[in-house]
Amino acid sequence: MVYNELKSSLMNATSGLPEQQQALFCIYCTEKIIDLYRPLVDKFNFGNYQLIRKMGDFVWSNLAAYTPENMQRAGQLREQLEPIVPDGDEYPGLESALAMNACICLDTSLNTFSGKKNVAHIAGLYVYDTITQILFSKLTEEKLLTEEVLTRVDNMTAVKNEIADQESVLQLISASAFDQSLVDNLRQQSVVKKYTVENIALS
Repeated sequence: MVYNELKSSLMNATSGLPEQQQALFCIYCTEKIIDLYRPLVDKFNFGNYQLIRKMGDFVWSNLAAYTPENMQRAGQLREQLEPIVPDGDEYPGLESALAMNACICLDTSLNTFSGKKNVAHIAGLYVYDTITQILFSKLTEEKLLTEEVLTRVDNMTAVKNEIADQESVLQLISASAFDQSLVDNLRQQSVVKKYTVENIALS
């Protein structure tokens, strides 16, 4: 199963990285799906996209200034995140599920930035989950996410490309000196690679 293989691979690749590099990988993943929070606000008038965006920008802007004060601030921002994470029972549907994934990735970014060890792999897994959920939603003839359907989804181009991108980014992070140039480069890449429901195609 791709999920288990990806989890093992990401844990191995991220666990040896310093917290700054782990946080960089997390926010890179988060940036690709952070805008998927906005449809939840539009549909249910719940949440706060501006605050979500502010939190993401905080991590990007302070990665190179990895100070105890900023680490503490990241922990404080995490406390503001919990009230705007959607409850899937109260707000059902794809918009809620994808917004929750964006929140989990953002929470992992802030958590890692504030010094929590060995959780960075979670961000990569939830980007994978986001893509598979969107693809499954487009398989309108399928009502159940069976093992056969999941295998079909896992073999689609969007999933394979995302896994390859995560591997490539982790290799870059581990092989590069950590500086503002690396952060800026990956931020630009993540913005270009943002996901929407529309740009993830069945193939």
